[in-house]
Amino acid sequence: MSHKMTKIEAALHLLLNGEALTVDDIARRISIETGRATTGNETSTLLSQLASSNLGPFIQRRRQGRTLFYTLVEEARSLSLEQAFGLISGEYSLASAGADHPALLLYMDDPEEESQTAEQVSEESHLDEALQVQEEIATAASAQTDSGSGDMVNEPDEPDEDTINIHMRVKISLG
Repeated sequence: MSHKMTKIEAALHLLLNGEALTVDDIARRISIETGRATTGNETSTLLSQLASSNLGPFIQRRRQGRTLFYTLVEEARSLSLEQAFGLISGEYSLASAGADHPALLLYMDDPEEESQTAEQVSEESHLDEALQVQEEIATAASAQTDSGSGDMVNEPDEPDEDTINIHMRVKISLG
């Protein structure tokens, strides 16, 4: 029983061959390779995902008239299918690719600076949320002061319910 390629494997295989292809060409060939119908819109989305991954610096888009052609730069065609897939999944870093294939360094801004993984994006959103909560705490604290005397309406050791809720959110978001 032969292994049917996934759509992403088929797209990588096509790009690694070095032939300049349109979205429709890629969609048609992915359909043949995978045995599943693939639309131009699905292929455009797939190419967009590849371009935003660590493989992105090596994907060339060339316009000829009104048609866009996609290919990998010549130096990236020496990557194995596993290495190309590793760049997409994060299992093979740009730094490793640059060390294994020095010609690729020409296309990298900073090989040590990797594209963000979903986990890193999640961590940053938690940090943003924690900063927002800190701002809410500062706002709540300033709202509790009496504008005439500067005295606190509540004693510091008796926080109100809103302050307790804000502190709980900070603890939860910071893990």
